[in-house]
Amino acid sequence: MRKISTRAAYGEALAEIGSDPNILCLGGQMLGRWQALEIVRVWLDTPYDGGHHQGSLDLLRQMEEAMMNGSVWCPEEVPYPPFAWDPDQPL
Repeated sequence: MRKISTRAAYGEALAEIGSDPNILCLGGQMLGRWQALEIVRVWLDTPYDGGHHQGSLDLLRQMEEAMMNGSVWCPEEVPYPPFAWDPDQPL
């Protein structure tokens, strides 16, 4: 599952373009009826752009397929270079 929580249609469009979410979470006490309908409309109408999250989404899809078939998931290789974390790197 890839979910997003949103309170504005613009944020919804950005999330859809970048991460291909399949669950939409809306706060019932945070949104008016028309605002909620507009967010849902934008979520359904905005296409995924295949952006920089695609490698991670492919790994998730592989994991989902393996686990739904009762297999153990272990990727053969990561589709992007490993993250080099430097604790001294300035923010």
